[in-house]
Amino acid sequence: MARIRHVTRVCDLPHDREVSGDRALLVLADRIYTVDACPEHKAQLRAAATLLACAVTAHRANMPKRQGTRNRPKQTLRLGR
Repeated sequence: MARIRHVTRVCDLPHDREVSGDRALLVLADRIYTVDACPEHKAQLRAAATLLACAVTAHRANMPKRQGTRNRPKQTLRLGR
């Protein structure tokens, strides 16, 4: 038996009316998310993911410099005995 299946994707993000969308894949923190988004929202999601990737890269670049600066006991000056 043959079946004909027609799938209509609608943007998952808010609009005043229904807007058709395509599947968008996002990878954030080693997890894959799928969103049905219109071209406008796809561009916004792509820009946000790029910004997040740049922030993570900058954080990882500074991590080795910062690792030894936390949780150290305070050094106090002892005067007298």
